[in-house]
Amino acid sequence: RCLLRHGRCDAPRWISKGAAGLLVVGLSAASPSARSLAYEAVAALMAVLRNGPSFRERPHVVRLLRSLQDAITKPNLRVPSLWSVFVAHGLAILAQPHHPQYKALNNYILTRAFFDLSDVPMFFHCFHSGSSTPRDDRLWMLALLSHGLRAEEDARLCGGRRRRRG
Repeated sequence: RCLLRHGRCDAPRWISKGAAGLLVVGLSAASPSARSLAYEAVAALMAVLRNGPSFRERPHVVRLLRSLQDAITKPNLRVPSLWSVFVAHGLAILAQPHHPQYKALNNYILTRAFFDLSDVPMFFHCFHSGSSTPRDDRLWMLALLSHGLRAEEDARLCGGRRRRRG
């Protein structure tokens, strides 16, 4: 937290090594105090991204984090684990432009003003898009579900609700 607050953070390295993703996953913590610390750390990371040196992936990273930020409607809201894991995976993907999900993730981010935290991220794309790599898309989604289904509210996102395109 101290490194972020003082701007002594190599943001591209934090993103590529997964540290930024860990901060985002903290937004799903059961403990309100742990969640509050995670919110503070993510806000500090956003300030570093806004005011720090530029790097190639920065606009995409900022857009991903801003889409999550804009979906949060209450202070210290417990973000569904499925979404925090999605954003953490998304940060790692954005650090690797050659990743098979890079283009689909960017399209997903750019077509939404904010994320709908009551839906499964990129579900429609991964299972119904007709992409040239449907097997890879589905395996990625299944891995996301495997890592992100941690609480009852995560299961409710997947449970029998009608699916909107997304």
